[in-house]
Amino acid sequence: MIALSRADVRRFRLAARRCAPNGRSRGPAPPVRLTADGGTVTLAANLGEVVIALRTTPPRPSNGSLTLPLTELEQLEGTGPGVVTLARAGRSAATARWEDGPAPRTASIECLTCELAWPEEPAHLIAMSPTFPAALHEAGRSAAREGTRYAGHRVQVRGKAGQLVGTDGKQALVHGGFTFPFTDDLLVPAVPVFGSKDLSTEQAVSVGLVDDWLFLVVGPWHVWLAVDRDGRFPDVVGAVPRACGIRVEFDDRDADTLMHSLRDLPGAREDCQPVTLDLGPLVAVRARDERTGEVGEVPLAHTQFAGGPVRLVLNRAHLGRALALGFREFRCRAPDQPVVARAGERLYLTASLDPSGAVPPAGDALASALPPTTTVSPAMPSPETPRSPTMPARDNPLPERNGRAGSPADSIDLLVEAEALRNALGEAVNRAARLVAALRVYRKERRALASAFSSLRQLNLGP
Repeated sequence: MIALSRADVRRFRLAARRCAPNGRSRGPAPPVRLTADGGTVTLAANLGEVVIALRTTPPRPSNGSLTLPLTELEQLEGTGPGVVTLARAGRSAATARWEDGPAPRTASIECLTCELAWPEEPAHLIAMSPTFPAALHEAGRSAAREGTRYAGHRVQVRGKAGQLVGTDGKQALVHGGFTFPFTDDLLVPAVPVFGSKDLSTEQAVSVGLVDDWLFLVVGPWHVWLAVDRDGRFPDVVGAVPRACGIRVEFDDRDADTLMHSLRDLPGAREDCQPVTLDLGPLVAVRARDERTGEVGEVPLAHTQFAGGPVRLVLNRAHLGRALALGFREFRCRAPDQPVVARAGERLYLTASLDPSGAVPPAGDALASALPPTTTVSPAMPSPETPRSPTMPARDNPLPERNGRAGSPADSIDLLVEAEALRNALGEAVNRAARLVAALRVYRKERRALASAFSSLRQLNLGP
């Protein structure tokens, strides 16, 4: 008989579901092996490329072994201190008993005959920082959803360099400062289980390598990740620009405001969700909805920059994620080059979008032909943020006469000239409006393709 805490059954099932790539399990339910030997009970699920196990103390003395589908655990789980017991009832079934309410409950559970090979534990483990599971999770979040020519759906574990790397070809995250018990570069599945509360809060973390499995011990959890020996991974570190003349450093107050305002800026449904980081007299992030022409702006009064003025067009999801990860300093060589952010042993790289898609402020040339700009109210305003002064319009300079009085030949009909000038300016505005409208249509058609090619060309993720 095997006795289990119903709360342990629940947290194990939820963690096992997050061991599938992208959190989605395909095919038949994976097998779960339950083994008990006196004072320890182990639940282990084999998902092919990932094996996860939870070792815990049973509420009652237990012995035996059972293998059942993961889906069968759902009816046995609970959130309280309840206990469930399982006893074999023939070769292909087991009987489960537990208390749920005023009366005990009984259920027949399907048992499996599993032919899968379960990995061993390595003989040598090395202690890791408690931040390692979270770093592995964030690297997995940066990975591609599907593999193509490169194994971008994997996480690269750089043994000698002590780094974790994840990339989808448009963004990349490098987290260093680790020491591994091997020097090879390994490719392992990118799975979201390391971001779960049960694993991310554990302080005791160890790592080892056994055969073709990377083995992790995170508190009572054991996780095996299959090593992909045949996959090719892009050279992310080699793609990081070395000399960057453009630098911007976000103030924490501006970063908080921007993170809460990005999702409310216009154009969130556009391809690549572009936003313009304007490093000029007024540092701001600006975005436009190409369908309605609405423009939104978030002023960044405390943010400093060097190497400008310049406008960078970025994917708002990438910018928001970098800020959420704690990156504050961003560098770039040119508006059409990748943007790199550094913070200690961490590095975040994102491809910039087509610079021609930059959204200018309302005072720029041709701005009179564009719809008026609306400012997005920050979700978390800073009381120290001063109001942005309105830039005065330049007056038309007077004609230069070098100190000489005008002659009768210089006299003109001012009313006629003023009327002619007004008509010319009106025609110029109309032509500018038609040009801008045509450019919008043209730009929208080519932006997705141009951004995709620009991203691949910038990152230069070649072999």
